[in-house]
Amino acid sequence: MFDDAGNVAEIYGRKIGERLREGTPLHLYLPGPHRGVFNEAGLVGQEEIILCEALLDALTFWCAGYRHVTSSYGIEGFTDDILAALHRHGIRRVLLAYDADAAGDAAADKLAPRLIGEGFDVYRCRFPKGMDANAYALSVKPASKSLGLVIRQAEWLGNGTPPVRPLPTLEVADVAVPERAALPPLDDLLSEVNAEIAPAGAVVPPSSLAAAVALDLPEPPAHRVPPIAPELPVEITDHELRVALSDRHYTVSGIE
Repeated sequence: MFDDAGNVAEIYGRKIGERLREGTPLHLYLPGPHRGVFNEAGLVGQEEIILCEALLDALTFWCAGYRHVTSSYGIEGFTDDILAALHRHGIRRVLLAYDADAAGDAAADKLAPRLIGEGFDVYRCRFPKGMDANAYALSVKPASKSLGLVIRQAEWLGNGTPPVRPLPTLEVADVAVPERAALPPLDDLLSEVNAEIAPAGAVVPPSSLAAAVALDLPEPPAHRVPPIAPELPVEITDHELRVALSDRHYTVSGIE
């Protein structure tokens, strides 16, 4: 993360794997108070930004094509640096994409009035209970559509006039229904749709939100999703991953 002068102000690291000593912290930062803003370049020229609770959630949106995203440093980690950056770049709308758990809800409820008081239109992105952006994107694929639906259905919390955000509709055509027969409950229909569209082994939350994701929804506005980069020439063996880019060759070992 960088400060407004372009200097490195914060570094983040996360432990992965299960072979860790007891008490090993999973999240690592530089000593002292958090400084700098993650992905401030993504705020340039935008009116709306997505504010996540954690950096991995922000990276999840970024990798799915939503580059107008930044992050707090945890539930109590919204800093004056982040607030100053929002004002500096003329942001008007903030979409809070905090975790759908007790801590995330409490943090969003606390932060929303502060942002409204600063003049921002504030919305809340809703994930299934207990999920964060990363878990949801991994469960309901493709992430570009599942996260796009969450953005479009963000709940307005206050300030200004909420814009009209049309919700996707589920159309069921050519369904033969015997005379006087009652239609099955909507949740049952959605469960059947999920069963048809879910990839093998995928965990899909039994909700209308998840069912609507797999429909052929319109793509997000072009200014939000840049063109997808071409696939890298990757060679994978049992023990290594190799990438060749021009005259440079990269090898990652230990992938087993």
